[in-house]
Parts: sequence; C-alpha cells; structure tokens
Amino acid sequence: MVTPFTYVLSFDLILPSTLISSFPAIAKVGVSAASGAAGAAAAYPIDFVKSLLQTEKGRNKYGSDGIKAAIDVIRSSPLGPMGLYRGCLVQIAGIAPEKAIKLSCNDAMRNLMATQMGQLSIGAEIVSGGIAGFMQVIVTNPLEVVKVKLQTSSKNYTLSDVLEEVGDIAGFYKGSSACISRDVIFSAILFPCYAHLKPVIPSLITSTVSFDVDPLVLNLIAGAAAAAPSAFVATPFDTVKTRLQQSREVDNGNMKNACESLALEADMNAIELFRTLDVDVLFSGWYQRVLRSSVQFGVTLSLFDILTMKVNEILV
Repeated sequence: MVTPFTYVLSFDLILPSTLISSFPAIAKVGVSAASGAAGAAAAYPIDFVKSLLQTEKGRNKYGSDGIKAAIDVIRSSPLGPMGLYRGCLVQIAGIAPEKAIKLSCNDAMRNLMATQMGQLSIGAEIVSGGIAGFMQVIVTNPLEVVKVKLQTSSKNYTLSDVLEEVGDIAGFYKGSSACISRDVIFSAILFPCYAHLKPVIPSLITSTVSFDVDPLVLNLIAGAAAAAPSAFVATPFDTVKTRLQQSREVDNGNMKNACESLALEADMNAIELFRTLDVDVLFSGWYQRVLRSSVQFGVTLSLFDILTMKVNEILV
C-alpha cells in the first residue's frame, strides 16, 4: 500500500544510489546517524525538562512537576518555547556519531554471535546491547557534559562558556562511570526488547484495527514500548550522571548553601553520590526520561530499520 511514508523514505531523494552501492558501510553509518538525529530532535524538549528536574536546584524549585518547569523555561527565555531547545544543536551534532556507534555496534555484535552460536540467545542479545552501550560512551560522555551544562545553567551559557568551565579533557569525561552504567543497562534492555516486540506488535495492532498500518508506525510503537522499561531502570544512573555534570554556577539568593551542595556533589564519585541520594531523588525525572526515551527511540529504531531495509534493497 502506498502511504506518505513511501515518499519520505524514498532513498533516491536522500542519497544517490551510486554512492550507497559504492560505500555500503558509509551508507549504514549514515542511516544510523540520520535516525539518531531525528529521534533526538523529536524528544529534546522532554530531555531538557528531565535534566532540570534531576538537579537539586530544579528539584527544589519544581519538585516533580515537569509542566511547571517547562512553562517557567518558556516564560523566562527570550526565545519563548524555543528556550526548551537550548543546547539542541550540540545534542544533534553529537548524537549522529553516538547513534552510529550504538546501532552499528549492536547490529555487528548480533550478527557475530548469531554466526558463532547458530542461534541468538537472550543472553547473547543482552551482551550485544550492553557492548553497544559501552562503546558509545566515548562520544556520549563529552556530549552529555556539554548538553547538561547548557540545560542546567540559569545564565544562558554559550558553548564557549561551557567549554571554559569544562576545562581539560578530563572535564569532558566527568561522571563517566555513571554514564557507562546508564548506557550499558539501557542498551542491554532496549535492543532485546525491541527485537522481540517487532514481530509481536503487528499482530496485536492488526487484530484490533480494520485497516493496514504502515510498517514505520508499527516499528515506532515497538521502539517506544522497548525504550520505556529500559529508561525507567536506568534512571538512577542518569540522575547521578546529571548531578555530577551539571553547571556549577548558582543564584545569589542562597549562595552559601548552594555552593556547598554543588561542591560536595562535584567532589564525589558516582558510587558515593548514588549512596547519598534517596530513592525518590534517584528516580527524579523518571516520567520525563521514560517519555523522552520512548519518543526518541521509537523514532530512531523505526527509521533505522526502515532505512536499512531501503539500503539493502538498493545494494541487492
């Protein structure tokens, strides 16, 4: 059946077929990068609010009310609603190589293990996803450091301000242990869930509706459903990461206490900070994180699969 997606996903309009035929590896990386960038852009405002709620300052100001936080950002920003996209260009620029590593590595590991074992077990799927999550951190952590500082600064930091605060290369890998834990756990759950939901979702949807549903929509639903539990389980590690990476500037109103609190968190490692925070604090912003991940990876994984299929059709 011809749908609007048929035209959107016409690869001749995205990349010349001669280029794809000549460089299949580049085409695969390009598909990963484009899918990741689209997913990140779609979910960025939710991610912005999530980061605010995970900081001590944001939690004290907004509690768990993401809508209140979003409205406050919109009202206080000279850009209005676009204030929720502060730092978005950094995110999109960095997400391309990150998702290229994550998606390509997961595919490669699954193919390798399937070849060696004959049949891909659940354990092998989890290991493949975990390795993919681990490998992406080399790109993810510097990206997260810059993004979180842009999101949590109350002084409308520019990129140059953030780079000055970060300092040396070690600053770009602040909170890396928490970032690794988050990404390994998230990916180890995400990819096996998605692989097993893909064949189930179409039968569930088609049994409840009387019309054909576009494959992209079915994969989007499967990706969103797989991302939700993955994001929830990994939320405590994401909170610790955000606390370690947040901007260290404070408002004048409660300068002394805020400075002491931020300095204490900055000097802690991930394990110490994890132990000091209450469970409800560790799960700060869980709703926004689950919602953001569902939107982002619903878009990312569905586009990745559909575009990969288009590439394979051209290569054949």
